[in-house]
Parts: sequence; structure tokens; C-alpha cells
Amino acid sequence: MAASSSDTRSTYHPPIIEAVIDFDCELPPGTSLTQLSETIREATADKYPEFKEVRLQELTLTQNREGTEHRVANNIAAYQCVSADKTQLIQFRNAGFSFNRLEPYNRLDDYLPEIGRTWDIYRKIVQPAVLKRISMRYINRILLPNSPENPAMLREYFTVTPAHIPSGNLQLVGIFQSLRFQCSQSGAQAQLTLATENPTPDAVPVIVDIEAFITTSEEPAPLEKILGKIDLLRGLKNEIYNSTLTEQCQNLFQ
Repeated sequence: MAASSSDTRSTYHPPIIEAVIDFDCELPPGTSLTQLSETIREATADKYPEFKEVRLQELTLTQNREGTEHRVANNIAAYQCVSADKTQLIQFRNAGFSFNRLEPYNRLDDYLPEIGRTWDIYRKIVQPAVLKRISMRYINRILLPNSPENPAMLREYFTVTPAHIPSGNLQLVGIFQSLRFQCSQSGAQAQLTLATENPTPDAVPVIVDIEAFITTSEEPAPLEKILGKIDLLRGLKNEIYNSTLTEQCQNLFQ
């Protein structure tokens, strides 16, 4: 799910479990996804036969003389359209459009035609007014070899593990850390999150979550007109991936 998504080496199999492209948009006043639900379903059913609602509960508290009054609103946040094999889905959100690809993941270039096609469906049906943000998020799950005789040492696989570990009776058994970056030339930003999961007898699972994003304010144009920004984000994401994983770590995916 990282820089390796554009890697052309056939022997390299990046540990991507999910990749997401988001186009955050501002919708015209009065736009209602609920009123568009049947149109969305019909336009996507050929490749995405499963249609699901995503609801958001909002709690409002109001203080009055009698005490505190609370109201719960259960609103539609998005519609998810899922492929028959469950490996791909598109989301029509109140805040924009998303394309999600689950494993197995090949290369971004393999999915760009479908991203463009479904983005066009979103633009035609919802008619967003402004494209505000583009983001690319890749979630990797890496299994570090581990055994009582040869325990996994995080610093051998990652370059951004904690620099200082307390001495004495304390032993590092897991991490959860997040770092933020910004490209001085483009203004694009990225968030890198590393988190360990519960180890098994033979592996230590580590999540490497990289999201690269850029804010904008432009017409929601066809994909070919915003490919430059997508390529910029892909390059930023790949740079972070390759500078975070050591050679020993990347050799696990050969």
C-alpha cells in the first residue's frame, strides 16, 4: 500500500491491505443524497451490485430550565457500492467521492480507468460545486518474523521507531506514533502512522498507514485533468514509504 504501488518489479508484493482515493467536495445547497439514492444504485449496479447505507448518528445537547435535553439524529452519511467479489467499493458521500481497493492490490495505474469512470458517475449525478481536497491513503500490514530465540527488533525494519527507550525494567513491546510532513514546493501534506498489533508466536504485525493529501479549490473536472495532483501525491506517499521501511523490511516482500 505504499510507494511500491507504482513499483514495476514483478517479484515485489507490497503488503497493501487497502488503498483509498478521496475527492472531497462541496455540494450545491439543498443537495440530498437520499433523493439521489435510486439513481446512484441504478448507475452503479452493473459492477457494484451490493448497495449499502452508511449512517451517522449526531447527538445534540440543549440546556434548559428543566435540565438537559438530548436529541439523536440518524442521517445518511454515504452510500457504498460494493463489487461482487468484495475487493472494491465506491462511496457517494455527503462530503465527496471515494474509491476503495482492498487486497489483492496491484498498481494504481491498473485502477485509474475505473476511478475515472466512477468519478464521472459521481460528478454527473451529484454535480458537486467545488473540489476541495484530494487524498491518497495506503494501509500496509507487515508481519515481522518473530520467535523467542530471535525476537523482532523494530529498529531493524523501520527508520522512525522511538529514539529513546527507558532503561531499567521497561521493555518496548509496541508502538503507536504519528508523524506529519509537508512538501515545501507543492504544499501537499502527508500523515504517517505506525502501530503494532498483538504479536503471534511467529510474527509481530505492524500497520504502516500513509495518507498524502492536497487542498484545492477548483472545478470537479474529469480525472485526466487532475492526474498531475494524483501523481504528486503518489510520489510523496512513495517517498515516505521508501524512507520509512529499511531494506531488510522491504526484502520481506520479494
